[in-house]
Amino acid sequence: HAHRTCGQLLVCVSGEVSSVADDGGSRQEFRLSSPEFGLYIPPLIWSMQYRYTREAVLVVLAEHPYDPDDYIRDYEEFLELVAAR
Repeated sequence: HAHRTCGQLLVCVSGEVSSVADDGGSRQEFRLSSPEFGLYIPPLIWSMQYRYTREAVLVVLAEHPYDPDDYIRDYEEFLELVAAR
């Protein structure tokens, strides 16, 4: 999913998790495995988290309170919004 206006900071405080960041033109995979480092996902970046280890704990810090209307859950809609920028 992506967000229209909300950025998020992902921090894996235990274990490991992989995350992909996709700007509509290219993708990059990150492996989060230390609470000393975080991954910032800006608005209008598609992200997915996967490959959680058994002991993984992922903390997500958001710039805004939860707003279901801020979510983009359809990848094709995401690509259209990115192309219109």
